[in-house]
Amino acid sequence: MQLPEPQKEHQWLQRLVGDWTYEHECHMGPDQPPMKSSGRQSIKPLGGFWILMDMIGSTPDGHDAQSIIQLGYDPKKQQFVGTFIASMMDNMWLYAGTLDESGKILTLDSEGPSFVEEGATGRYQDIIEMVDDNQFVFRSQFWGPDGQWVPFMRGMNQRVTEPTSDAMQTLTPHIVCADAIAAIDFYQRAFNATEVMKLVGPTGKLVHAAVKIGQSMLMLAEELPDFGSLGPKSLKGSPVVLHLVVPDVDAAIAQAVAAGAIVTMPAADMFWGDRYGQIVDPYGHRWSIATRQRKLTPAEVQVAFQQTYAQPPAQ
Repeated sequence: MQLPEPQKEHQWLQRLVGDWTYEHECHMGPDQPPMKSSGRQSIKPLGGFWILMDMIGSTPDGHDAQSIIQLGYDPKKQQFVGTFIASMMDNMWLYAGTLDESGKILTLDSEGPSFVEEGATGRYQDIIEMVDDNQFVFRSQFWGPDGQWVPFMRGMNQRVTEPTSDAMQTLTPHIVCADAIAAIDFYQRAFNATEVMKLVGPTGKLVHAAVKIGQSMLMLAEELPDFGSLGPKSLKGSPVVLHLVVPDVDAAIAQAVAAGAIVTMPAADMFWGDRYGQIVDPYGHRWSIATRQRKLTPAEVQVAFQQTYAQPPAQ
């Protein structure tokens, strides 16, 4: 069976991946004042096909709340699909959605308990509108008795670009580069890195910086030979390989090469279920880049390994 490839609709969803803050305003009726809520949202990729949106904050009336949205795209149905669940609801909402011609607005249709008629089912829409790579609007509306859509919630979501206490993973690479300021530019062009912070010393050399690649942080600094801090080129190599997981390994390697990397291992399908390749960047750091094609258990990986490296029978 040939494994599917992510389509442009899947790639659109990947634009939402990251950490966000939100400010929502909810209107529950013409005779009621608007209620505001705020919180944080972490959107993570699941392979190259799905995203998981985990929102933690407060409800408009001040109670703690958590909600989880799962979104993907079904090529057979030619529509976006997903679910919404929340800690303050006992109903699972099912999504069926479409992207407008501008490629900026995703409208997700759903049905659930009616806001206006007890015991009835109502029609709803959640709408995601991309403003730019660092902002999107999330709004909700229901189908009113007069046959018109009635907006009741609107929220602005802002990407988190400042370093926070939870921005670091348990293990974060800290690399040394000759001409580290130029290295930041390379990682932005090669891996779509976002600069989080940068400290430049009085000599114009980089003292410390942090960039974010996907969901992970990478710290880097300029070489300091007097303190024994040297990059791979000064050391004539590196025993370390930085591993990067992406939706499309071939496209990622091509992008890195266009930015100045050199391929040391072309992408190929591997026995453990990944399509995998390696590059070396202009500063001597080695990178492995992979896309998960099929998920295998440890036992299945062991069998595949033995089959791949089976010795020919003795003559």
